[in-house]
Amino acid sequence: DWPAELFFDAHTTEQYNTLFSFLMQVTCSQFTLERLIIGQTSQKRNKLLNFHHRVHLLRNKLLHFAHNLRSFIVNRVRFTSFIY
Repeated sequence: DWPAELFFDAHTTEQYNTLFSFLMQVTCSQFTLERLIIGQTSQKRNKLLNFHHRVHLLRNKLLHFAHNLRSFIVNRVRFTSFIY
């Protein structure tokens, strides 16, 4: 705790802790989505194939959102730290 107090006050440290906690949640969500395996079936039913397709699309959209949100937060923190 000592080196951080030289640069940040208690309020700023609390804000960074909140931000990095949220960033860890986004990163864990992104990791979980990347490891998600959507089962393929040998059945040729139209409804089942349509469902798998929609699940893949949803997974890709969520991955895209999580990746961009994480990149935005990391870049925002990195570049705003040089302003002050």
